[in-house]
Amino acid sequence: MFDPETSSLARSFPRASVMIFAGNFIAGVCVYALQVLMGRLLRVEDYSLFSALMGMFNIASLPLTALFMVVTRRLALQPDLTDASPAASLLVTAERRLALSLGVVLIFAIATSFAIARSLGSASPLPVIFLWIAICLNAFVCLYAAALQGMHRFSQIAASNAAIPAVRIIVCAVLVGVGFGVSGAVAGVMLSLLAGGAWYWFLTERALSRRGALPARGQLFTSPEGLALAASSLGFIALTQLDYVIVRIACTPVQASLYSAGAVLAKAVLWLPAGITVALYPTVVSERAGNRGSSHLLYKSLAMAALFSGLLSLTLAAGAGFWVRVLYGPEYAGAAVYLRWLSVIYLPMALVLVVDNYQLALGRARFIPWYFAGALAEWLAFMFPGGTPMRLVAVLGVASLCCASWALWIVLSKKTQPALPPL
Repeated sequence: MFDPETSSLARSFPRASVMIFAGNFIAGVCVYALQVLMGRLLRVEDYSLFSALMGMFNIASLPLTALFMVVTRRLALQPDLTDASPAASLLVTAERRLALSLGVVLIFAIATSFAIARSLGSASPLPVIFLWIAICLNAFVCLYAAALQGMHRFSQIAASNAAIPAVRIIVCAVLVGVGFGVSGAVAGVMLSLLAGGAWYWFLTERALSRRGALPARGQLFTSPEGLALAASSLGFIALTQLDYVIVRIACTPVQASLYSAGAVLAKAVLWLPAGITVALYPTVVSERAGNRGSSHLLYKSLAMAALFSGLLSLTLAAGAGFWVRVLYGPEYAGAAVYLRWLSVIYLPMALVLVVDNYQLALGRARFIPWYFAGALAEWLAFMFPGGTPMRLVAVLGVASLCCASWALWIVLSKKTQPALPPL
């Protein structure tokens, strides 16, 4: 039985959530400002290429974030967060394995960049090459952010999450403004991540002492826990990000750009709960390690996500035409219908994200089949003649309802399943 008493960490959870939420809100505003700015600066047919590349960036990067949640979990389980040696040893081990793995991946990725560029309709392979470099740089950003998250340095994470996208806007705007087009936009993302990685490294170095041996800590990223976290994250991102790539390949450039514009704005509904889960995951891990209950943290997180994401969803759906005209311009008027439907469809997925992270913190991966089934359905939607972006919207709506129904059953049911094997 869990001890009903809550720890000081659990009591500080609302404050930490608000702090991270504020940082992620500013980051989200910057991310969407960048998308809107690129929609203004790039040609309409080029904007869908940029969105497709950013979709590929999210698909490739966010599973790494999930893998590094293993680092977050192990640091959150440290009984004495002031003892830096075990954390530093763990981080050094992760850095070395990551550098070796990404070196191999980068060589293969650059070799296939020409083929990927052709499939996306890009005249130059440079945007794809810059994309792969950005993915590798982002892996280190995620690693250092995971370390800070595990040590509950939420104020530093919040400030950094807000600053890096702001720098990205400036760099991308300058490069695109001087005529580098999509290549300049993706290069701006790459350079901002280079700066962000250096900043996170500095923060981590300040928080940790690089002394101590390098003990064998088990397989960081190939443990059952690490693989389950990666699979769950990959499934969620595939379900919510593959649409950019699909419409770019299967639809006309103008159709794809209109859909991308609406989808980019609608997915702001998913960004808000992400800040809550940053604080939720390590807090639940620590509470569980202390044999204390944590269900109240789930209910608080769901309440906050429902409130903020619900208000944003309503605002976007009700004023879809207005937001598209103001942010993108009259040439994107056709994007309003996609924004109206997707802003409603993604609201249940925002709550699913909270429940999934809570379950992962408990060592349970329960949404993987649902995520991948939905992603597969998106691909199948365009295998039949007459595939349109609205068919994709319908598939996403069904997938969202299925995932939300499963999440509701989990929350209301007392039934549990075995946790993942301990590390």
